[in-house]
Amino acid sequence: MTTATKGVQEVVSGVIEICLDGQQGFEAAANAVNDVKLKAELMHHSRERGEFAKILSSVLGKLGYEPPKHGTASGAAHRGWIHMLNMKPGDSKHSVLAACERGEDSAVKAYTEAMEAMLTGRIGELIAAQYLVVRSTHDRIRQMRDASMGGAANPE
Repeated sequence: MTTATKGVQEVVSGVIEICLDGQQGFEAAANAVNDVKLKAELMHHSRERGEFAKILSSVLGKLGYEPPKHGTASGAAHRGWIHMLNMKPGDSKHSVLAACERGEDSAVKAYTEAMEAMLTGRIGELIAAQYLVVRSTHDRIRQMRDASMGGAANPE
Protein backbone atom coordinates (compact mmCIF):
# COMPACT_ATOMS: atom_id res chain seq x y z
CA MET A 1 0.00 0.00 0.00
CA THR A 2 1.44 3.37 -0.95
CA THR A 3 1.48 6.29 1.45
CA ALA A 4 -1.06 8.08 -0.72
CA THR A 5 -3.58 5.24 -0.25
CA LYS A 6 -3.14 4.88 3.51
CA GLY A 7 -5.87 6.30 5.68
CA VAL A 8 -5.46 9.30 7.94
CA GLN A 9 -5.40 7.15 11.07
CA GLU A 10 -2.67 4.86 9.75
CA VAL A 11 -0.45 7.69 8.52
CA VAL A 12 -0.79 9.86 11.61
CA SER A 13 -0.52 6.89 13.98
CA GLY A 14 2.82 6.02 12.39
CA VAL A 15 4.08 9.56 12.99
CA ILE A 16 2.82 9.49 16.59
CA GLU A 17 4.62 6.20 17.21
CA ILE A 18 7.88 7.56 15.84
CA CYS A 19 7.51 10.65 18.01
CA LEU A 20 7.03 8.46 21.07
CA ASP A 21 10.06 6.36 20.05
CA GLY A 22 12.03 9.59 19.61
CA GLN A 23 10.94 10.81 23.02
CA GLN A 24 12.31 7.65 24.62
CA GLY A 25 15.37 7.57 22.40
CA PHE A 26 16.41 11.14 23.11
CA GLU A 27 15.87 10.59 26.83
CA ALA A 28 18.05 7.46 26.75
CA ALA A 29 20.69 9.40 24.82
CA ALA A 30 20.61 12.22 27.37
CA ASN A 31 21.10 9.70 30.16
CA ALA A 32 24.12 8.24 28.36
CA VAL A 33 26.15 11.45 27.98
CA ASN A 34 28.11 13.38 30.57
CA ASP A 35 28.23 16.68 28.67
CA VAL A 36 25.72 18.90 30.51
CA LYS A 37 24.94 21.08 27.49
CA LEU A 38 24.37 18.10 25.20
CA LYS A 39 22.29 16.35 27.88
CA ALA A 40 20.03 19.42 28.10
CA GLU A 41 19.64 19.62 24.33
CA LEU A 42 18.77 15.93 24.03
CA MET A 43 16.19 16.24 26.83
CA HIS A 44 14.71 19.24 25.01
CA HIS A 45 14.27 17.09 21.90
CA SER A 46 12.75 14.31 24.02
CA ARG A 47 10.15 16.66 25.51
CA GLU A 48 9.50 18.19 22.08
CA ARG A 49 8.77 14.78 20.54
CA GLY A 50 6.46 13.95 23.43
CA GLU A 51 4.59 17.20 22.83
CA PHE A 52 4.38 16.49 19.08
CA ALA A 53 2.83 13.10 19.83
CA LYS A 54 0.41 14.62 22.34
CA ILE A 55 -0.77 17.28 19.88
CA LEU A 56 -1.20 14.82 17.00
CA SER A 57 -2.98 12.35 19.29
CA SER A 58 -5.43 15.05 20.35
CA VAL A 59 -6.27 16.00 16.78
CA LEU A 60 -6.56 12.35 15.73
CA GLY A 61 -8.91 11.74 18.67
CA LYS A 62 -11.05 14.70 17.65
CA LEU A 63 -11.37 13.08 14.21
CA GLY A 64 -12.81 10.00 15.93
CA TYR A 65 -9.73 7.78 15.75
CA GLU A 66 -7.94 6.02 18.57
CA PRO A 67 -4.34 7.29 18.68
CA PRO A 68 -1.50 4.98 19.69
CA LYS A 69 -0.39 5.28 23.31
CA HIS A 70 3.24 4.25 22.75
CA GLY A 71 5.71 3.23 20.11
CA THR A 72 6.29 -0.45 19.60
CA ALA A 73 9.50 -2.40 20.24
CA SER A 74 9.55 -3.84 16.74
CA GLY A 75 8.62 -0.46 15.29
CA ALA A 76 11.34 1.25 17.31
CA ALA A 77 13.89 -1.25 16.03
CA HIS A 78 12.71 -0.70 12.48
CA ARG A 79 12.78 3.06 12.94
CA GLY A 80 16.28 3.10 14.39
CA TRP A 81 15.67 4.04 18.03
CA ILE A 82 15.83 0.74 19.89
CA HIS A 83 19.63 0.83 20.09
CA MET A 84 19.31 3.99 22.21
CA LEU A 85 17.63 2.00 24.94
CA ASN A 86 20.86 0.02 25.28
CA MET A 87 23.04 3.11 25.76
CA LYS A 88 24.67 3.51 29.12
CA PRO A 89 26.41 6.36 30.93
CA GLY A 90 29.89 6.90 29.57
CA ASP A 91 29.19 5.92 25.96
CA SER A 92 31.11 8.19 23.61
CA LYS A 93 29.48 11.39 22.48
CA HIS A 94 29.99 10.31 18.87
CA SER A 95 28.28 6.92 19.32
CA VAL A 96 25.32 8.52 21.10
CA LEU A 97 24.92 11.18 18.41
CA ALA A 98 25.31 8.58 15.63
CA ALA A 99 22.51 6.55 17.24
CA CYS A 100 20.35 9.68 17.51
CA GLU A 101 20.94 10.45 13.86
CA ARG A 102 19.78 6.97 12.82
CA GLY A 103 16.58 7.56 14.77
CA GLU A 104 16.19 10.97 13.18
CA ASP A 105 16.63 9.46 9.72
CA SER A 106 13.56 7.39 10.47
CA ALA A 107 11.64 10.39 11.80
CA VAL A 108 12.38 12.44 8.69
CA LYS A 109 11.22 9.52 6.55
CA ALA A 110 7.97 9.11 8.51
CA TYR A 111 7.15 12.81 8.29
CA THR A 112 8.03 12.91 4.59
CA GLU A 113 5.68 9.98 3.94
CA ALA A 114 2.95 11.69 5.96
CA MET A 115 3.38 14.88 3.92
CA GLU A 116 3.21 12.85 0.70
CA ALA A 117 -0.16 11.52 1.90
CA MET A 118 -1.40 15.10 1.43
CA LEU A 119 -3.33 15.26 4.68
CA THR A 120 -5.67 18.22 4.78
CA GLY A 121 -6.83 20.63 7.43
CA ARG A 122 -5.30 21.02 10.86
CA ILE A 123 -3.58 17.63 10.80
CA GLY A 124 -1.79 18.45 7.54
CA GLU A 125 -0.70 21.82 8.92
CA LEU A 126 0.65 20.20 12.09
CA ILE A 127 2.56 17.53 10.17
CA ALA A 128 4.13 20.19 7.92
CA ALA A 129 5.13 22.41 10.85
CA GLN A 130 6.51 19.50 12.89
CA TYR A 131 8.42 18.23 9.84
CA LEU A 132 10.39 21.49 9.72
CA VAL A 133 11.45 21.02 13.33
CA VAL A 134 12.27 17.33 12.84
CA ARG A 135 14.35 18.12 9.74
CA SER A 136 16.21 20.88 11.57
CA THR A 137 16.86 18.58 14.55
CA HIS A 138 18.14 15.86 12.21
CA ASP A 139 20.56 18.30 10.59
CA ARG A 140 21.72 19.61 13.99
CA ILE A 141 22.31 16.10 15.34
CA ARG A 142 24.29 15.17 12.20
CA GLN A 143 26.36 18.36 12.50
CA MET A 144 27.15 17.62 16.16
CA ARG A 145 27.95 13.99 15.33
CA ASP A 146 30.40 15.06 12.63
CA ALA A 147 31.96 17.67 14.93
CA SER A 148 32.40 15.05 17.65
CA MET A 149 34.78 13.17 15.38
CA GLY A 150 37.12 16.16 15.45
CA GLY A 151 37.06 16.72 11.70
CA ALA A 152 34.53 19.52 11.69
CA ALA A 153 34.28 22.76 13.58
CA ASN A 154 32.21 22.65 16.74
CA PRO A 155 28.76 24.07 15.86
CA GLU A 156 28.26 25.59 19.30
